[in-house]
Amino acid sequence: MAGNKLNGSHDDLMKALYEKIGGGRELTWKALTVDVLSVFEKAGLNLTDSLRLLNKILHDDLKLEVKTVLKTDDARKIYSNLLSLIEGFFSTNYSKNKIKLFYPLPSNFLDAVKERQAYASAAKNTVESISDEDKTWFKNTLSKISSLKKPRTTTRIPGRVIITDDKKIFEKYTSNLVNEFCDIFYIPVKERERLIDYLQNYDSILYVSDSSYYPSELEYAENVEILSSSTPISEIIPEKILSFFTANYNSIKAACEIALKWFSFNSEYLEKLFSSKFNESEIKDLINAMNCLDETGGVKPGLNPDIDNLSNALSNIDKVIVQVETELNEYIKRKISSSAVTIKGEQILKILQSAYDEVDMDRIKQYLPEEVIEIFEKAVQIGEETIIKKLSLPQSEATLVDGILPREIKLPLEANRKKIAELESNLRAKLNSKKYKLLKNISKNLEKHMLTVNKLIAYVQEFDFFLSLGEFALKYDLNLSLTNTDFTGVGFKTGVNIFLKEQELKGKLKVEPIDYNIGSTPLSEEYKEHIVILTGANSGGKSMCIELIAQISILNQMGLLVPAQTAYVSLFDEIHFFAKSRGMLTAGALEESLKKFAKITSVNVPKLVLFDEVEAMTESGAAARILAAVLDMLSENSKTCAVMVTHLGGEIVKLTRTPVRVDGIEAEGLDDKMNLIVNRKPRYNYLARSTPELIVERLFRLAKSDERKVYERILREFSKTAST
Repeated sequence: MAGNKLNGSHDDLMKALYEKIGGGRELTWKALTVDVLSVFEKAGLNLTDSLRLLNKILHDDLKLEVKTVLKTDDARKIYSNLLSLIEGFFSTNYSKNKIKLFYPLPSNFLDAVKERQAYASAAKNTVESISDEDKTWFKNTLSKISSLKKPRTTTRIPGRVIITDDKKIFEKYTSNLVNEFCDIFYIPVKERERLIDYLQNYDSILYVSDSSYYPSELEYAENVEILSSSTPISEIIPEKILSFFTANYNSIKAACEIALKWFSFNSEYLEKLFSSKFNESEIKDLINAMNCLDETGGVKPGLNPDIDNLSNALSNIDKVIVQVETELNEYIKRKISSSAVTIKGEQILKILQSAYDEVDMDRIKQYLPEEVIEIFEKAVQIGEETIIKKLSLPQSEATLVDGILPREIKLPLEANRKKIAELESNLRAKLNSKKYKLLKNISKNLEKHMLTVNKLIAYVQEFDFFLSLGEFALKYDLNLSLTNTDFTGVGFKTGVNIFLKEQELKGKLKVEPIDYNIGSTPLSEEYKEHIVILTGANSGGKSMCIELIAQISILNQMGLLVPAQTAYVSLFDEIHFFAKSRGMLTAGALEESLKKFAKITSVNVPKLVLFDEVEAMTESGAAARILAAVLDMLSENSKTCAVMVTHLGGEIVKLTRTPVRVDGIEAEGLDDKMNLIVNRKPRYNYLARSTPELIVERLFRLAKSDERKVYERILREFSKTAST
């Protein structure tokens, strides 16, 4: 019901799928663009296995994974943090799994990157056209969506039995596990006398036979339905179909509501990608059929008055009988006690009550006035009418009440428990018969929508992915970058570090957008250098700047929108990010760093390399020489772009043999709140000072007692250095 499973050897499976989807090249394209729905529809796999298949092609056939482009742990950490941020927008597990297939792609997959970008751009444009109220409605409704699942358990149908006189029919039903839903018996014609027991012990009997002869025992039984072997199992056991819809009840109803909502929008992309795949009247028919069921798979109250009345009657029968008994006994006592017959009322009561002491009732009745007998008869009549009225029994069922109240003249009047049981049995048989017929029609209607349900759930989960990508882009002001092979570099205007933007959205800080360019892009103007040293103030934003470059490049190669108003980004086969050390360096830090640097300089492919204050690996003089040599080697590849954040900019640039641009971010002082006054936009060809004295000055102004004296003494040392 929920699609085929991914089985078989890889080669055989690939061959079969190539034929279904249109060839190996087409299937490869579907994997690169993560086009899950095409595989789902053409290959006949379920959605989960469609994702698994595409991942298998990406990983095994195309040799693509996160490490293909992201070569360092620090680069992969940025990618992981971006994924976590995006996943927070998704409502379905499908979306959370699909985004993990958006590996950053290397430069030879430019077309696939652009295809992904077009999808992400369409998502943002669509979300922009949806009101906040509708977006909230979509997200709330999408939270009810999950992949289709099989029923966890099979619920036995009480009171129903299937009987057949044909052994082949019996074997057919047992092989289809019909016996998991209700009892099934094979009774040959010659043993038909056994049918009487089943007629008495089951509320609903389905007799299945292809014979033109039916046992006479079935002819007048109201609880028997006679069927042939050609009757579909889904009609014989409608619960088998209904159990699937019940297991997925909330998900299917929510999906129908979302689909109907699509039709109400005048949106190019919603129509193209989603609503055009379905017929609105069919969705309405499906949701109408679902509305006939409650969440347990039963008939929804209010759908059929007869079923409601019978259900209420069975639920209330004991309570009604007790009420009627109490009211009638009070009625009889009141009438007799106030009667004006020759025998005193109190005496009559004593006689009646002694009837339970083996007194001859007929003998007593001879001495009772006609008025007393009439009181009893009237009480029984009133009681039966009350039972019929309170149980809302139709006139056709009124005879079932006969005999429940005894005709004997005795007190207290007690209902006949055997007759009550017969009434319950009759009502239950009628209820089950009516339910069966109605459920059979509902099941027949829902079964024809099975393929639609599978497709609808798949498309609604894809809509969650689409909508969430758009919301992510809109919330973080992401935009489409221009990506092609005509230039090498990363250039952007009004760029904002996503992780800082997240803090800004929480009200924790205010982010200042920046413009920057490395390499030759349409934004480079005269600043086309592809190897750059970035210098400047402590806490001035240097680390955030290169982290932003990494974010833009990673998101770009994932095929998503980027955090800048304008961006030109080339594709790199390798992205390296070296974050600053967060603690004490180990004895082998220098050796480990040199090994990493050797790897990035030995491969001649387009690459982006970002260093964040890595000079701590050794003493400053040696570090400057090592880093100068690394930049010289990186500059030999014109397809490589590198930015090195360092406090040794002046020393390094003197040691490099090739032209290296030095940019700077400089602090100008402290404001009245002790915050650094910084122009966070890097200045091209500007060696900026680290200005640690400003950090010391801030601490000095904020400190108290003895700590203040420490900072004051350090500031005097900075003053001496400046004067010399």
